[in-house]
Amino acid sequence: MNHKPAASTTKQQRRALAAAILIMTAISVGVGWLAISALHNSKTVLPLHRPSHQRSVERTKEPALFWFVTGLYVTASLAAGAGALWLARQGSGD
Repeated sequence: MNHKPAASTTKQQRRALAAAILIMTAISVGVGWLAISALHNSKTVLPLHRPSHQRSVERTKEPALFWFVTGLYVTASLAAGAGALWLARQGSGD
């Protein structure tokens, strides 16, 4: 369902949309970089809420957990990228 932006869109609303797109793109790139880095180094960091619980996960020692965490990073990256594209499309009025 495409909605055309109202003619009364304010400059502040356009800035807020641009900021949201920029934030979603930054999240997508950052988390994508984590996934690519994990694949390149065969090691990643377990993303837990408390920093004291975070630890390194190596592909050779814990393959299931490594692939789960890497898949989680890939999914988050793709979701943020899709959100940024969706916001951009909605803002363009196509």
